[in-house]
Amino acid sequence: MESAGAVGADWVVPVLMGVSLAACAGLRAWLPMLFVSVLAHFGYVQVNDSMAIIGDIHVLVALVIATIVEIVGDKIPAVDNFLDSVGTFVRPAAGTIVSSSLLTQVDGGVALLLGLLVGGGTAFSVHAGKSAVHAAATATAPIHLGMGNTVLSFIEDALSLTASILSVVLPWVAAFCALIAVCVSFYMIARIWRWRRRKQREACPA
Repeated sequence: MESAGAVGADWVVPVLMGVSLAACAGLRAWLPMLFVSVLAHFGYVQVNDSMAIIGDIHVLVALVIATIVEIVGDKIPAVDNFLDSVGTFVRPAAGTIVSSSLLTQVDGGVALLLGLLVGGGTAFSVHAGKSAVHAAATATAPIHLGMGNTVLSFIEDALSLTASILSVVLPWVAAFCALIAVCVSFYMIARIWRWRRRKQREACPA
């Protein structure tokens, strides 16, 4: 019979990985899902039985295509705005799936609920921060000659990939980084919101 400590330990790493990958999903919906799909397909991680399909080769190929489309599309003006709009729904869903798939100690329904609360919320927070920063970059396009969002997109690619790898190699560190990302997202949202309010007041003086 497993001790309470052993059961608790079995929970810790999957939860840390799930939160970390959910934060990555806030930047790139499909990249962390692809990461889990590859690991599950080759047997490096165990996933919840209800989501075993994530390791299927057909799903893996579909995620490769979706990841490429998202990464390339995010570099194209107008398309990036469309992806951010769609991402308001897709990225929290991806965060929910990727985090709940790693919760193997509970049944599928409970895993999905926990994934929604933790993974979905984390992904949405990071996505909201990302969208706020991109909106500010768009508003200041004359300063950086319209290259701001493209540069940000490459940075997000690197962050999402690095953090996905880190979630497996050093899940504690990755989860801490995810917490920082959520805090920074809230800070950026508040900061940019105040900046836009100030600009509106300057444009329409009483």
